[in-house]
Amino acid sequence: MCYVLSSLTISPSIDETIVVVPDGFESAAAKIIDHYRFAKVKAIIPGGESREESVFKALLHLEKAGLKDDDIVLIQDGDRPNLSEDLIKRNLEAASEFGAAVTAVPATDSVLMSERGEFAERYLPRKDIYLAQTPQTFKFGIILKAHRKAREEKNLVFTDDASIAQFAGFPSRLVMGSPDNVKITTEKDAKRFAKEGKE
Repeated sequence: MCYVLSSLTISPSIDETIVVVPDGFESAAAKIIDHYRFAKVKAIIPGGESREESVFKALLHLEKAGLKDDDIVLIQDGDRPNLSEDLIKRNLEAASEFGAAVTAVPATDSVLMSERGEFAERYLPRKDIYLAQTPQTFKFGIILKAHRKAREEKNLVFTDDASIAQFAGFPSRLVMGSPDNVKITTEKDAKRFAKEGKE
């Protein structure tokens, strides 16, 4: 979280930041933010049981704060520490022009489908496959409308915000990411990042 907040704090492209944390961790997050003087953080709010619900809560907070439909919202995972100013700027530019943007990298491995995880059932054309990252960036009116539409669907699971926008009829412009824009998910990831450091 601190690496991301540091990048957002020093970025001239970012006006304000909202931090979403697990319910009950607001006080701990506030102490960290105060200690490192992340001055752009304007609110710390409790998240939900899923990524989708957590982002929706943040969007409702922004709606109450008076954001306009054409204001740009950049959504970043706290566990992707290598957020660069270049990536921020290119996301904001793409979202300003096209309404929605998703950071992604081309797949370098062969991609296959297996419903039960037992046999390779179908290979997908690698040249058409991209792996989504964050930031994912949107005009506020678009992403709020998309989340509201997604919440009407009880049997669909969305793993990121660009897929929610796509479901609601708002395709996202691709912003080329980087293999260095790693997501720290496992203990092994954390150890590798601790060894290699921030790019």
